[in-house]
Amino acid sequence: MIEYKQYLLKLAQRGTYIKQTVSNIFYDIRFLFANLNYLGWLTIDTTLNVTGTQFERYYYRELPTDIELQLFFDNVDNYSDNPLIEEATFGLILWLDFRIPEVARLLWEDLNLENHTISVFGNNNKSALLPLPDLPALLVLRKKARAIWGDPEDE
Repeated sequence: MIEYKQYLLKLAQRGTYIKQTVSNIFYDIRFLFANLNYLGWLTIDTTLNVTGTQFERYYYRELPTDIELQLFFDNVDNYSDNPLIEEATFGLILWLDFRIPEVARLLWEDLNLENHTISVFGNNNKSALLPLPDLPALLVLRKKARAIWGDPEDE
């Protein structure tokens, strides 16, 4: 494993791969050998004390300006079939860095409109309490459905 790791690092030095690709390849191979040992197909765990490869994981992304955001939301208002839902959805994505599935599974019980907080549950069932941005569209959307984006007939 160590020799293979060194080989991959040399490929990164030569420019054949970027460090992220080397890290991903080595992680997959290391995971494969650890599982083969776990299943009993390898008698020796060759992954013990073999660490992964390091690389800078931060990617700079250019953020939109206030003017670009205003133009975006103006276009949502002008051209969307349901601008309130999309304004609330994109607002949560923008202000709280939500992913689309996280927004989609929100329930009204996750929001505390009086305290302006939102409870978010991760994959491991741990919750986080976040400040709820001022999104007037959410107040207009309030309905009898349990899910924020759901249909009242779904209940």
